[in-house]
Amino acid sequence: MFLSLLLLFPQIELLPMRPKVVAFLLLLLLIFAGLVYRHHGLSLIRPEGGARLRLTGIRCVCHDRKCKAALHSMMDMRTDRVPRIRHILWKSDRVSAYFAKQLKSWTDIHPGWTYVLWRDADLDRFVAKHYTGALQKFRSLKENIMRVDMARYLILHHFGGVYADLDYTLVRSLDPFLKYTAVVPIETEAFALLYFGMSTWPPDLLGNPAFMFSLMANPATDVFTFAGPLGLSAMLKRYATDRPAVSDLSDVVFVPVSRAFSSYANNSLRSSTSEYKGGIMDALNRQCDAVRKSTVSPPELKSYCKDVYNLDPITDRRELAFAIHDSNKARSSYDKRGSPQFYKDSVSIRTVVPNVRMAREII
Repeated sequence: MFLSLLLLFPQIELLPMRPKVVAFLLLLLLIFAGLVYRHHGLSLIRPEGGARLRLTGIRCVCHDRKCKAALHSMMDMRTDRVPRIRHILWKSDRVSAYFAKQLKSWTDIHPGWTYVLWRDADLDRFVAKHYTGALQKFRSLKENIMRVDMARYLILHHFGGVYADLDYTLVRSLDPFLKYTAVVPIETEAFALLYFGMSTWPPDLLGNPAFMFSLMANPATDVFTFAGPLGLSAMLKRYATDRPAVSDLSDVVFVPVSRAFSSYANNSLRSSTSEYKGGIMDALNRQCDAVRKSTVSPPELKSYCKDVYNLDPITDRRELAFAIHDSNKARSSYDKRGSPQFYKDSVSIRTVVPNVRMAREII
């Protein structure tokens, strides 16, 4: 499944010229752990008039007529709920040429947004000032990436806005999504299969996301199950079980199809480097061996595993792509265990985002 803590009330406004907002868009762009299920336009709403409407590529969790009617009327709404802020979390104020190119894709499409750089040194100060109750847990985490994962949820809770990993290239404006309360993208089926094999988490409708992420109560000690995809996915699923229905539009979370935010170039893994094919593709093939032998594997998985380099059988090419998750890499991008291009030919982030705001200025 995927991850997302979605709080509706950012406490600080970075854009003084805009009215206060009550929602944020979370593009954490990791994976819905094992969610190897084909998504199309699954959101169906029934307003007071009883007409059945399809929201292409969007899933909603409205369960009563009042909420569904409000959702329908919102489709033409021009008011943005999401603040136009992108939070960038990185180790320093320098990024590789590889990441600089991807950052530029964001500023080219959204030049008027506010971009905030959070360095490692800023995170402890932020948590200490605004989330003192979580500070002990934050400092006790054994790996830096776990602290980064935890901090980004708290940052989004506090400020609202958009978070995306550095290896995402923006290819289309996010404006169509800014009117929603929250948008939670999922990873491609191939990526889910790679990390979580044949296990699946049913694409149940997510419940009200207006809750505080219970990080301090999570006993997990590894990256994936603490604040990574498994940890947050489990909490979202538990929360959805506890609160299965909503009656207010602000309690709705939307899940676009994987094609929208996690596309591969040309919709094929063949665009990846030999490093990717040599390592990750081998792992995918091993997972597919189990799928082929299984008598209970979903048809979509069996179709995909006929050619693991081709996403066409389970990825709807008709859906527009808004961002592309680069597959020309291997392993982590944060702790110097990944591909060399993560750190090669570094430049100041200001050369790419001249008006970037340093987090220390707003903490």
